[in-house]
Amino acid sequence: MYLNTETDYRDRRSITVSIQPNVVAELQSKYGQPADTFFIDKTIEVTGEAKRVTIDFTSRGRVTNKYYYQTHIAVSSIKQLRVIES
Repeated sequence: MYLNTETDYRDRRSITVSIQPNVVAELQSKYGQPADTFFIDKTIEVTGEAKRVTIDFTSRGRVTNKYYYQTHIAVSSIKQLRVIES
């Protein structure tokens, strides 16, 4: 599951929070609703290392010579997330 700070995830200002499937299941158990809907319109604090990753454009299943960058924070533990405003 991905959470983004901007409406357009390709916006160079956007930060993408990449949440591992096991953490998604823990979040659903903790909050009693699907994680993808729980976080809508909430402010969260995320701990972890922000890394710039290269995203390749593809055409017909093949990588092109075009790409862009995204900033990702990988979340592998529920302890990395905290809701600070609902």
